[in-house]
Amino acid sequence: MLLAASWAKAHQLTGVNLACTPDLSKLISSHSSQVHGKLKMKLCPRVEVMYGFHSSQSKSAIKKNRSLVEVLKEGTNFSFKHMAPTEED
Repeated sequence: MLLAASWAKAHQLTGVNLACTPDLSKLISSHSSQVHGKLKMKLCPRVEVMYGFHSSQSKSAIKKNRSLVEVLKEGTNFSFKHMAPTEED
């Protein structure tokens, strides 16, 4: 389903009308974990900076990161650069 939606979006953006055959779908799907790994590798440093995570192994940094994760998990805070105010604010 995601492959079909992505394929349609690529067609819309590029104007290239290429049929998505079962063999081509299989080839693309077989590389999804590799793509996931590369995306994660490239995005982790950006997410760390964007949301203010600390890469230190100190107990205080770990505690701050855990608190930040809890705030980000509330509603849609993770999807906005400026988070909604919390009860503590």
